[in-house]
Amino acid sequence: MERIDLKGYYREDILIGLFQEGKISRCQLICHLSPERRQQFVDFCNENNLQQDEEAAELFAEEQLMIEQNSEI
Repeated sequence: MERIDLKGYYREDILIGLFQEGKISRCQLICHLSPERRQQFVDFCNENNLQQDEEAAELFAEEQLMIEQNSEI
């Protein structure tokens, strides 16, 4: 399936739908959610000496999930 090119920012539910359909990558999902989330991802990659790719996006998503779970405790 061909990936689509995104410009700007989108609602989370739209991005998740496109990701689940295989139309966008996890990296695109993260980077087109909000300027703040994009910056968090860039900072995460810089701090961990990672390329901004799918592997880094997966690690970032896992870290964000752990942060959210710990904040609920």
